[in-house]
Amino acid sequence: MRKPKPNPLLETVVLAKERANLAFGLLSEREPDAFEGLTTDFTQLVYGGGKVWFLPILDHRTRMVIGYAFSFSPDVRTALQA
Repeated sequence: MRKPKPNPLLETVVLAKERANLAFGLLSEREPDAFEGLTTDFTQLVYGGGKVWFLPILDHRTRMVIGYAFSFSPDVRTALQA
């Protein structure tokens, strides 16, 4: 696999550290209850026929997947479907 191109938004977030991380600020106050804080991420999966995007929605505390979607492009429709 090729190394991905640098993402300027990601580089900015990495440089800002805790100042750019909303979850860090919320979690520093207290641990959220189950289903109070949800996380997500678009993940590109490469397979023999091409690539597909996977979008899981996870509960922060239990790490349980409460929803997911697959799509050929990372878009709003996929996020809403998940």
